[in-house]
Amino acid sequence: MSKHQSQPPSSAQHRLGLVGLRRAEGWELHPGVRSADGRDRAADLARDVLGSWTFAVVAAALVVASVVMSVRRDHAAGAASLLNVVVSGLVLLELSVVLMTARRSDEMAGEVALFELESDRRSAAAVEDLRDEVERLRGDLARLTARLQTSARPIDETRQTDETRG
Repeated sequence: MSKHQSQPPSSAQHRLGLVGLRRAEGWELHPGVRSADGRDRAADLARDVLGSWTFAVVAAALVVASVVMSVRRDHAAGAASLLNVVVSGLVLLELSVVLMTARRSDEMAGEVALFELESDRRSAAAVEDLRDEVERLRGDLARLTARLQTSARPIDETRQTDETRG
């Protein structure tokens, strides 16, 4: 590994969070990511909880239980209350699916950002390595040119004396 290739993040990089000092991982190390405040963390937590399969299953179970309770308790207003419970349940399930999609989209965007960051770091390291190699080759070329010029003089002088003799 050359001196310019990117290293994995050191364990010394940390960020102060809600639970105290925690290790910064993944996209948090990306230079374009701003630090999240309490509102952003709360929104992320709500997205993670409400946008989960666990929430979707629990919401579906609650809808089924509500439909059963609605049918058993209120026979007179059955159709209207049943429709209200079913539509409310569908809204909860749709909310969960939309939030799962948003979470997955955020995860993919974070993965792409990390990939691009690592790619940029590798490119910068490769450019730096090439720059060093070009400088080394320039020095080698200058030494070879100097050696060629010093060794070519006696040959030229020898040719001139051979031509004058001939």
